Amino acid sequence: MNRLARRLLALAILPLTAAGVLAGDMDTVTGSAVYRERMLLPSGAIFEATLAEVSRADAPAGVIATQTVYSPRTSPIRFSLRYDPAGIDQRHTYSVHARITAGGKLLFVTDRAYPVITRGAHRKIEMILKPVADAQGEAQPAAPAQAAALENTDWRLVEVARQPVAASPTGERQAHLRLTAQDKRLQGYTGCNSMTGSYTLEGDALRFTQVAATQRFCAASAEVESAFTQALGETTSYRLAAGQLELLARDRVVAKLAAVPGR
Repeated sequence: MNRLARRLLALAILPLTAAGVLAGDMDTVTGSAVYRERMLLPSGAIFEATLAEVSRADAPAGVIATQTVYSPRTSPIRFSLRYDPAGIDQRHTYSVHARITAGGKLLFVTDRAYPVITRGAHRKIEMILKPVADAQGEAQPAAPAQAAALENTDWRLVEVARQPVAASPTGERQAHLRLTAQDKRLQGYTGCNSMTGSYTLEGDALRFTQVAATQRFCAASAEVESAFTQALGETTSYRLAAGQLELLARDRVVAKLAAVPGR
């Protein structure tokens, strides 16, 4: 192997080595979520726990990690949220919240934040899930998709190029985006790299421009990252339906995103 080939091989291996070091330095928030009703959850129920920074009341929470548990049947539901301790500021406040949905309906949700990590809080917690009920105590559907507005909402990628994007079982950051109405700016994460850009919005016409991302290489998420950025470039309009944001290239759905709970 000549000198140039050895150098190229070393450069290719470096990002994977760095990623392995970072993975080994991860810390974890663990716990369980309990609902007190004596019932089995319906088939297809989804539990989602989210770790977020909630330091400022006048700013949106910053999602750090999520974990999704598919088809839980009874409580307690145990979860594990992995995070990078290097990204934690001891002056800030962090909390966990959770919810259970089934068939597009919100069944249970935590009605308060559970502090973790900083300011004397622990990294192991027990949460209470409360039923979403009307005056007769019956579970109600989640709010219609229009309640989660296109702008100023955090949207997590769930499908791109007709392929589902599963939530990470280890609580790692998910591909997502947020459109800020005040300055028409895009902020997001591709699954590997942070991204920024601009957008124009006229009725249901939506276009993304000047989208740029950091240049970290992640082999495991490269395919999703490429498809996500391509979908943004192809987007010409959007649709809010059944609790999801659909990005459209003319009449073709190029990506689907779901509103992050509690945001």
